[in-house]
Amino acid sequence: MGDKRKPRGPKPGTENWTRAEAFGARMSAALHHARLTPADLHRRLAHVHGIHVSRSTVYDACNGLVARTRFTMEIAEICGVNTRWLATGEGYMFDITGRLSSKEAAMRDIKRLLRQHIIPPNRADLVRQADEFLDTLVD
Repeated sequence: MGDKRKPRGPKPGTENWTRAEAFGARMSAALHHARLTPADLHRRLAHVHGIHVSRSTVYDACNGLVARTRFTMEIAEICGVNTRWLATGEGYMFDITGRLSSKEAAMRDIKRLLRQHIIPPNRADLVRQADEFLDTLVD
């Protein structure tokens, strides 16, 4: 017996298929830049922004099966990329000046101070836990 399910995503060779493939490539690049997996993105969308989408929806976007999403702005914020670039491919992936927001700079300084003055140098497990805890506060 063959699989009778309807294929997911736009029909190959159509304009929507091309847009979906391009969006999927930008999503993958954004996740790579943020050092996140689709599962991490799914978790952050739910916990940080209260957006409950299925995990398969996030994977579909990353695999080029959807041409756009309603949550592009939130995804761009989580990944630290330009919203316009993620949605359309226009412009730059991120701020080309390389400046960090004051929030990011403050978080970097807090992590550095923890490593230098509070967490013993031989305790990588505590560094990892502190980083995860601080990331949950910021995200």
